[in-house]
Amino acid sequence: MSIEFIGMIQTQKVSETHAAQGLAIDRDYVRAFAQAHEQAGFDRVLVPHHSTGPSATLTIAYAAAHTEKIHFMLAHRPGFTAPTLAARQIASLDQFSGGRLGVHFISGGSDDEQKRDGDYLSHDQRYERTDEKGHRERCHDEGDRALEDGCGHVVSECEGDERSQSRGHKGGEASSDQKRCR
Repeated sequence: MSIEFIGMIQTQKVSETHAAQGLAIDRDYVRAFAQAHEQAGFDRVLVPHHSTGPSATLTIAYAAAHTEKIHFMLAHRPGFTAPTLAARQIASLDQFSGGRLGVHFISGGSDDEQKRDGDYLSHDQRYERTDEKGHRERCHDEGDRALEDGCGHVVSECEGDERSQSRGHKGGEASSDQKRCR
């Protein structure tokens, strides 16, 4: 068993003891923060998703362009982007980063956090959606020709030009004993 050292980067200097100042994105801070993790020998960094914060996907794209070895873990919330588009974005970002991307499917935080992004599903419905969308995103990523998710959604001709270089570091997928399709 191996141990991975995972850090976290954000788009500006802010913490429980340091109030945010200035713009929500400080490019110099993101670059220095990512490079510090790389120089310290971290294996990967998580880039979180917040309903009130900048795009984690674009933050990773910027940080990856300024680093060479460190891997990134994208906190991805299914349901806000069409699954096939999300799969293409993830595969493209993985290629641009040189195969350094992992994806953590997040079913959501508190109900209030979700509502700020327009998501009014219950906790259980969010976990079911994560399971459904994750299957459709993997359909595109793995090059299957078609996939039916059991709820009447069929993604056909999933094959695309983008292919993920990374294999096997996708975490946080949730499933449910019951399947609701709404």
